[in-house]
This record gives sequence, structure tokens and C-alpha cells, in this order.
Amino acid sequence: MRKIEIEILPMAEASAAGQSIVSEVSIVSAPRIPVSTFPYRFGRKPDQDFVLTDSHISGTHAEIVQEADVFTFVDHSMNGSHVNGVKVHRSNVPLADKDIVKIHDHRFRIHITEVEGDGTNTQAPSCAPTNCET
Repeated sequence: MRKIEIEILPMAEASAAGQSIVSEVSIVSAPRIPVSTFPYRFGRKPDQDFVLTDSHISGTHAEIVQEADVFTFVDHSMNGSHVNGVKVHRSNVPLADKDIVKIHDHRFRIHITEVEGDGTNTQAPSCAPTNCET
């Protein structure tokens, strides 16, 4: 079983050349949103799961859907979105761990992890090199 979380990243800033750049500010503990119901919708309408109050965002701009253990980003918008810098417009793209989704100036990092049946993480616990058993 897999679970997905959405990490909110700093918004892009406009540069002098008209390109969007990412602020050099590092977020040590960026907020993460666990997603447990699908489809998970992004948009301007108040009934969306993640409401983006921005005139460049469609009412239902995009969504994340799940089929078995595959998560897919689906764009429904007039303006499109980006996944890892590639434009997605009225189409879909499978998501992988650490993918970056951009909806206008709003950026998100996708975290996908394997979990056991009860929802606990199956990754090995971290430990200091001096007290780990091999």
C-alpha cells in the first residue's frame, strides 16, 4: 500500500527577465498535507480539497486520482499546470515521489511512501551509526 502527502513549497517569484525563479529561502519544516480521499481536487471553488484563491486558477483546476497503487495528476484547467517543469494541459501524468507540481505560482512537492496495511511507514528507523545493529 502507498500513501501520498503534499508539501507546500515557497511561491515562485518573478525575475527581471520574466522567468519565474524560486526563492533561495529554505524551509526546514514545510507543511505536509496527508491525502486520504480521492480524487483530491485543487481549485478556486470553495468545495475543493485545496482552495487556491487566485484569478489564474480554474474552479476545479486539477486533481490527484488513485488507481491501485498509482497516483496520477489530472489537469482540467484553461491555463494548464506543470509537473517537474513540463506543461500538463487537460491531460494527466503519473506521479512519483519528490515530483514538483506547479499550479500557476503555487508549488507543491509530492511525497509517496510505502506503508504497511495499518498505515505505518515501512522504512527502516533511522539511528546513529554507533548504535545501529547490522
